Amino acid sequence: MRRPRPSVPEPSRGRLARRERRRSLVASAIVLALGPLACVVDHPFYVKPAEESATETGEGVGSTTSSGGATTTGASAGSTGGETSGAAGVCGDGVVDRGEACDDGNAEDGDACTNACAEPFCGDGIVYLGFEECDDGNADNSDGCVEGCFYATCGDGFVGPGEACDDGDGVDDNACTNACALPTCGDGVLQAGEACDDGDDDNSDECLSTCVAASCGDGWVRAGVEECDDGDAVNANGCSLLCHLPPVGVKLGVGEATEVFGGSGEMFSDTCPKDQVIFGFEGWYGNFGGVWNEANDNYHGQIRGLCGIPSISVENDAFVVTVTPGALLPLRGGTAGQAPEIWSRTCPPGDVLVSFKGRYGDLVDGLIFGCAKPKILEDADGYSLAMGPLLYLPEATASNGGAPFPEQLCPTSQVAIGQVTVVEPEVILHGFGMLCGEGGLVF
Repeated sequence: MRRPRPSVPEPSRGRLARRERRRSLVASAIVLALGPLACVVDHPFYVKPAEESATETGEGVGSTTSSGGATTTGASAGSTGGETSGAAGVCGDGVVDRGEACDDGNAEDGDACTNACAEPFCGDGIVYLGFEECDDGNADNSDGCVEGCFYATCGDGFVGPGEACDDGDGVDDNACTNACALPTCGDGVLQAGEACDDGDDDNSDECLSTCVAASCGDGWVRAGVEECDDGDAVNANGCSLLCHLPPVGVKLGVGEATEVFGGSGEMFSDTCPKDQVIFGFEGWYGNFGGVWNEANDNYHGQIRGLCGIPSISVENDAFVVTVTPGALLPLRGGTAGQAPEIWSRTCPPGDVLVSFKGRYGDLVDGLIFGCAKPKILEDADGYSLAMGPLLYLPEATASNGGAPFPEQLCPTSQVAIGQVTVVEPEVILHGFGMLCGEGGLVF
């Protein structure tokens, strides 16, 4: 008995595929059947000539005749499996006998008549050549041969060997993928609940092996995007909250010199040791008479810069610049005959000198220094060094004389790293300026 097929409102992808495969098999079988002439004349689509038809209806050789009330029945010459005998016969003799559906008289079990003289059908356990791919004779659709006598394949709608599922719908992002596997993170198919799925276990790309989109703070370093990623909530440690490597020091490069204000004389340029900055100045002022007074004949006699060593420390989970005393620059100016008044101006802790202004004539009458705090900033591109707002120190006043000169400010991101002095040998300070250096961070 043929196994009934379940009816469905719409053919599934698997059933459509099986239908196409059956059509192909039938077409191949018809081509084979219409090949040799011997096959053509026995083919059901073949229209026989009139003489052949007459022979089979009893008008030719072997026809039934009546003589004297006796009936004689004869067989036509060259009888085939298409003929039927009323008597019991032998299956395989080429004569369709009682109880036989067919008898083609050959030993081929996979043609249109089986060796049991029965018509082939799907489920008889015999592969009908050209029409069936397989026939295991059972109704089990979980083995290698499924309904319709097709080989089991992924997408046929039956869960077969090696398949975790098979919905036959051709949809890849549902409960059963087109590979007949249950959806899992890492299968390369984006499913509900997954932010991404690139099908690999590489955690340095844009999709983690957990199917979560890569982001700073996930504990995985994304190649070409992040410098580091320690996955913690601390900023000022080995990796910032923006996934940047931390600065470990401050460096000073070549910068520009300010304009020098004052009279003529011998010029000196003195620079702090490498990567040191100026955070203050000290010196003395007096007058030609040897006695300090409030008159306009007072002047700056000597001056020198105070160098400091910048370093990086952590405050409130942020990186800050600190400055500790370093080298002293040479004391430049006069050395004899004056009654000195000692002075010193230093920036607040952590600040450095970035500007100066004052009054001058032939000599230096007054100096006002400007300080700023170096700040370590961070954005999406990383860390950088910037300067905070200016803070002016009290004027180092030698006298009320002289004309004001404009403020001399180191360019943006530069700080004072040296002094420029103009000196009349062994007498007085005739001019003053600063050397600036480009500030930067060391990583």
